[in-house]
Amino acid sequence: MSTSMRFICALLLLSLVTQGNCICSTVSDFLFSQTTTGKKIGNNVQYKMIIKNDCSCARSDIKLDCHGFSSIEKIDPAILKINGDECLLINGGILHAFESVSFTYTSDKLLQTRAIESTLACP
Repeated sequence: MSTSMRFICALLLLSLVTQGNCICSTVSDFLFSQTTTGKKIGNNVQYKMIIKNDCSCARSDIKLDCHGFSSIEKIDPAILKINGDECLLINGGILHAFESVSFTYTSDKLLQTRAIESTLACP
C-alpha cells in the first residue's frame, strides 16, 4: 500500500474515532436531586435542588418543565428564570460536562421537573 493511501486511511479512521463523542440527547442525561435544608417558613419546607449535566458535552439553553411550580422564597433569576410552565436554567448559559448548578426554594411540595429542551455543544 502506498504511503499516501496509508495516510488517507489513517485520516479516515481518525475522523471516525473522534466523531460521535456525545451520545446524549437534548433532554436526557440530567440528574436531579433534592434535599431539605432544615429551614421552614410556616408549613413550607426549604429544599435544595441540584441539577447535574451528566453528559460528556456542554449544554446551553436548558429549559425545564416547571408546571405548577412556585416558591415562597425568591429564586435568583440568573439561576432559574420561571416563565409560566417553563424555567430557563442559568440564563440559557453553558452548563459544562458533568457540572452542576443548584438553588434553594421554599414550597409545600417538591418540584417535580425534567428537562424539556437544551442545546448540545460537543467537541
